[in-house]
Amino acid sequence: MIFVVILPQIIKTIRMKKLLSVIAGILFIANSFAQINEGKIKYNVSFSSSDPAMQAQLSMLNGTSMTMHFSADFNRVEMNMGMFMTTKTIIDNKTKAGITLMDGMMGKKAMKIDNVTVPDEDGEEEADIQIEKTNDTKKIAGYKCTKYILTSEDGTANYWVTTELDINKEGVKYMNSKVEGFPLEFEMSQQGMVMTFTATEVLKSLKGINKKEIFSMEIPEGYEMMSEDDLKKMGGM
Repeated sequence: MIFVVILPQIIKTIRMKKLLSVIAGILFIANSFAQINEGKIKYNVSFSSSDPAMQAQLSMLNGTSMTMHFSADFNRVEMNMGMFMTTKTIIDNKTKAGITLMDGMMGKKAMKIDNVTVPDEDGEEEADIQIEKTNDTKKIAGYKCTKYILTSEDGTANYWVTTELDINKEGVKYMNSKVEGFPLEFEMSQQGMVMTFTATEVLKSLKGINKKEIFSMEIPEGYEMMSEDDLKKMGGM
Protein backbone atom coordinates (compact mmCIF):
# COMPACT_ATOMS: atom_id res chain seq x y z
CA MET A 1 0.00 0.00 0.00
CA ILE A 2 3.04 2.30 0.02
CA PHE A 3 2.22 3.37 -3.55
CA VAL A 4 -1.17 4.72 -2.45
CA VAL A 5 0.62 6.98 0.04
CA ILE A 6 3.35 8.39 -2.22
CA LEU A 7 1.61 8.43 -5.60
CA PRO A 8 -0.45 11.62 -5.03
CA GLN A 9 2.70 13.62 -4.29
CA ILE A 10 4.50 12.20 -7.31
CA ILE A 11 1.54 13.08 -9.53
CA LYS A 12 1.43 16.58 -8.05
CA THR A 13 5.13 17.03 -8.76
CA ILE A 14 5.08 15.63 -12.29
CA ARG A 15 1.99 17.47 -13.51
CA MET A 16 0.28 15.87 -16.47
CA LYS A 17 0.09 19.03 -18.57
CA LYS A 18 3.81 19.73 -17.98
CA LEU A 19 4.69 16.18 -19.01
CA LEU A 20 2.62 16.42 -22.18
CA SER A 21 4.17 19.83 -22.91
CA VAL A 22 7.60 18.18 -22.84
CA ILE A 23 6.33 15.47 -25.18
CA ALA A 24 4.83 18.05 -27.55
CA GLY A 25 8.19 19.83 -27.67
CA ILE A 26 9.97 16.61 -28.55
CA LEU A 27 7.41 15.92 -31.28
CA PHE A 28 8.09 19.38 -32.69
CA ILE A 29 11.82 18.67 -32.77
CA ALA A 30 11.21 15.38 -34.58
CA ASN A 31 9.26 17.24 -37.25
CA SER A 32 12.26 19.52 -37.89
CA PHE A 33 14.54 16.84 -39.34
CA ALA A 34 15.83 17.77 -42.78
CA GLN A 35 17.47 14.82 -44.54
CA ILE A 36 16.84 12.15 -41.91
CA ASN A 37 13.37 11.07 -43.00
CA GLU A 38 12.68 8.55 -40.26
CA GLY A 39 14.27 7.08 -37.19
CA LYS A 40 14.16 6.39 -33.49
CA ILE A 41 15.79 7.99 -30.46
CA LYS A 42 15.60 6.52 -26.97
CA TYR A 43 16.34 8.57 -23.85
CA ASN A 44 16.89 7.40 -20.31
CA VAL A 45 15.19 9.78 -17.86
CA SER A 46 16.57 10.42 -14.38
CA PHE A 47 15.01 12.45 -11.58
CA SER A 48 16.74 14.47 -8.90
CA SER A 49 15.88 16.94 -6.14
CA SER A 50 17.76 18.82 -3.44
CA ASP A 51 14.94 17.86 -1.06
CA PRO A 52 15.94 14.53 0.58
CA ALA A 53 12.31 13.51 1.15
CA MET A 54 11.39 14.15 -2.48
CA GLN A 55 14.56 12.45 -3.71
CA ALA A 56 13.62 9.31 -1.76
CA GLN A 57 10.28 9.20 -3.56
CA LEU A 58 11.77 10.01 -6.95
CA SER A 59 14.06 7.00 -6.65
CA MET A 60 10.98 4.87 -7.33
CA LEU A 61 10.95 6.31 -10.85
CA ASN A 62 14.35 4.82 -11.67
CA GLY A 63 14.25 3.15 -15.07
CA THR A 64 12.00 5.75 -16.68
CA SER A 65 12.59 6.11 -20.42
CA MET A 66 11.31 8.10 -23.36
CA THR A 67 11.33 6.73 -26.90
CA MET A 68 10.69 8.85 -29.98
CA HIS A 69 9.81 7.42 -33.40
CA PHE A 70 9.57 9.82 -36.33
CA SER A 71 8.77 9.58 -40.02
CA ALA A 72 7.75 11.92 -42.82
CA ASP A 73 4.08 11.43 -41.99
CA PHE A 74 3.91 10.65 -38.26
CA ASN A 75 5.68 11.21 -34.96
CA ARG A 76 5.32 9.19 -31.78
CA VAL A 77 6.72 9.76 -28.28
CA GLU A 78 6.35 7.14 -25.55
CA MET A 79 7.16 7.96 -21.93
CA ASN A 80 7.47 4.85 -19.72
CA MET A 81 7.42 5.57 -16.00
CA GLY A 82 7.31 1.96 -14.92
CA MET A 83 4.55 0.97 -12.51
CA PHE A 84 3.15 4.50 -12.39
CA MET A 85 2.27 5.42 -15.95
CA THR A 86 3.01 5.05 -19.64
CA THR A 87 2.04 7.80 -22.09
CA LYS A 88 1.98 7.46 -25.87
CA THR A 89 1.43 10.45 -28.13
CA ILE A 90 1.05 10.00 -31.89
CA ILE A 91 0.81 12.99 -34.23
CA ASP A 92 -0.12 13.18 -37.91
CA ASN A 93 2.37 15.70 -39.33
CA LYS A 94 0.07 16.78 -42.16
CA THR A 95 -3.15 17.39 -40.21
CA LYS A 96 -1.45 18.26 -36.87
CA ALA A 97 -4.04 16.02 -35.21
CA GLY A 98 -3.17 13.22 -32.85
CA ILE A 99 -3.96 11.14 -29.81
CA THR A 100 -2.49 10.68 -26.36
CA LEU A 101 -2.88 7.39 -24.49
CA MET A 102 -2.17 7.13 -20.76
CA ASP A 103 -2.04 3.80 -18.96
CA GLY A 104 -1.22 3.52 -15.27
CA MET A 105 -2.47 3.48 -11.72
CA MET A 106 -5.14 6.03 -12.67
CA GLY A 107 -6.52 3.69 -15.29
CA LYS A 108 -6.49 3.86 -19.07
CA LYS A 109 -7.19 7.33 -20.46
CA ALA A 110 -7.23 8.66 -24.03
CA MET A 111 -7.38 12.19 -25.41
CA LYS A 112 -7.70 13.41 -28.98
CA ILE A 113 -5.54 16.32 -30.12
CA ASP A 114 -7.07 18.60 -32.76
CA ASN A 115 -4.07 20.82 -33.40
CA VAL A 116 -0.71 20.12 -31.82
CA THR A 117 1.14 23.32 -30.94
CA VAL A 118 4.23 24.21 -28.95
CA PRO A 119 4.26 27.39 -26.84
CA ASP A 120 6.12 30.21 -28.55
CA GLU A 121 9.22 30.95 -26.51
CA ASP A 122 10.37 33.93 -28.58
CA GLY A 123 10.17 37.50 -27.37
CA GLU A 124 10.34 38.49 -23.73
CA GLU A 125 10.57 34.97 -22.28
CA GLU A 126 13.47 34.09 -24.57
CA ALA A 127 15.18 37.41 -23.91
CA ASP A 128 15.14 36.65 -20.18
CA ILE A 129 17.24 33.52 -20.72
CA GLN A 130 21.02 33.89 -20.66
CA ILE A 131 22.90 31.40 -22.82
CA GLU A 132 26.48 30.28 -22.39
CA LYS A 133 28.09 28.03 -24.96
CA THR A 134 30.93 26.24 -23.23
CA ASN A 135 34.00 24.45 -24.56
CA ASP A 136 32.94 21.22 -22.84
CA THR A 137 32.21 18.35 -25.18
CA LYS A 138 31.35 14.69 -24.76
CA LYS A 139 30.04 11.77 -26.79
CA ILE A 140 26.40 10.81 -26.30
CA ALA A 141 25.02 7.82 -28.21
CA GLY A 142 28.03 8.09 -30.52
CA TYR A 143 27.62 11.79 -31.34
CA LYS A 144 29.84 14.67 -30.26
CA CYS A 145 27.85 17.12 -28.13
CA THR A 146 28.64 20.60 -26.85
CA LYS A 147 27.42 21.83 -23.48
CA TYR A 148 25.18 24.89 -23.24
CA ILE A 149 24.15 26.48 -19.93
CA LEU A 150 20.80 28.27 -19.88
CA THR A 151 20.10 30.59 -16.95
CA SER A 152 16.74 32.15 -16.09
CA GLU A 153 14.88 33.28 -12.98
CA ASP A 154 13.97 29.62 -12.43
CA GLY A 155 17.64 28.59 -12.20
CA THR A 156 20.11 26.98 -14.59
CA ALA A 157 19.80 24.03 -16.94
CA ASN A 158 22.39 22.12 -18.95
CA TYR A 159 21.94 21.08 -22.57
CA TRP A 160 24.28 18.83 -24.55
CA VAL A 161 23.66 19.51 -28.23
CA THR A 162 25.00 17.87 -31.37
CA THR A 163 25.26 19.31 -34.86
CA GLU A 164 26.25 15.95 -36.33
CA LEU A 165 22.61 15.07 -37.02
CA ASP A 166 21.38 16.83 -40.15
CA ILE A 167 18.56 18.99 -38.80
CA ASN A 168 16.72 22.05 -40.05
CA LYS A 169 16.89 24.30 -36.99
CA GLU A 170 14.48 26.93 -38.29
CA GLY A 171 11.50 27.27 -35.97
CA VAL A 172 12.75 24.82 -33.36
CA LYS A 173 11.58 26.25 -30.04
CA TYR A 174 12.13 23.41 -27.60
CA MET A 175 14.38 25.63 -25.48
CA ASN A 176 15.82 28.71 -27.21
CA SER A 177 16.32 29.71 -30.83
CA LYS A 178 19.94 30.74 -30.16
CA VAL A 179 20.92 27.19 -29.23
CA GLU A 180 21.80 25.31 -32.37
CA GLY A 181 21.62 21.59 -32.96
CA PHE A 182 19.73 18.60 -31.64
CA PRO A 183 19.67 17.90 -27.87
CA LEU A 184 20.91 14.44 -26.93
CA GLU A 185 20.87 15.39 -23.26
CA PHE A 186 18.77 18.10 -21.62
CA GLU A 187 17.06 19.06 -18.37
CA MET A 188 13.50 20.03 -17.49
CA SER A 189 12.77 21.60 -14.08
CA GLN A 190 9.44 21.48 -12.23
CA GLN A 191 8.70 22.38 -8.60
CA GLY A 192 12.09 21.56 -7.15
CA MET A 193 12.58 18.48 -9.32
CA VAL A 194 14.93 18.10 -12.30
CA MET A 195 14.30 15.58 -15.08
CA THR A 196 17.38 14.75 -17.15
CA PHE A 197 16.90 13.13 -20.56
CA THR A 198 19.98 11.32 -21.96
CA ALA A 199 19.96 9.64 -25.37
CA THR A 200 21.12 6.03 -25.33
CA GLU A 201 20.14 4.94 -28.84
CA VAL A 202 19.90 6.79 -32.17
CA LEU A 203 18.61 5.00 -35.28
CA LYS A 204 18.36 6.73 -38.65
CA SER A 205 15.71 4.39 -40.03
CA LEU A 206 12.68 2.37 -38.92
CA LYS A 207 13.71 -0.77 -40.77
CA GLY A 208 12.18 -3.83 -39.12
CA ILE A 209 9.64 -1.75 -37.16
CA ASN A 210 5.92 -2.07 -37.93
CA LYS A 211 5.16 1.57 -38.76
CA LYS A 212 1.46 0.93 -39.31
CA GLU A 213 1.19 -0.38 -35.76
CA ILE A 214 3.32 2.18 -33.89
CA PHE A 215 1.75 5.15 -35.73
CA SER A 216 -1.84 3.93 -35.47
CA MET A 217 -4.28 6.72 -34.53
CA GLU A 218 -7.01 4.34 -33.38
CA ILE A 219 -8.06 4.44 -29.71
CA PRO A 220 -7.63 0.90 -28.31
CA GLU A 221 -10.51 -0.78 -26.52
CA GLY A 222 -10.67 -0.24 -22.78
CA TYR A 223 -9.55 3.41 -22.82
CA GLU A 224 -11.74 6.13 -21.31
CA MET A 225 -11.93 9.32 -23.36
CA MET A 226 -11.01 12.56 -21.61
CA SER A 227 -10.90 16.27 -22.42
CA GLU A 228 -8.22 18.91 -21.84
CA ASP A 229 -10.21 20.08 -18.79
CA ASP A 230 -10.07 16.53 -17.42
CA LEU A 231 -6.32 16.59 -17.99
CA LYS A 232 -5.95 19.81 -16.00
CA LYS A 233 -7.87 18.28 -13.10
CA MET A 234 -5.58 15.23 -13.14
CA GLY A 235 -2.58 17.56 -12.94
CA GLY A 236 -4.04 19.47 -10.02
CA MET A 237 -4.06 22.69 -12.04
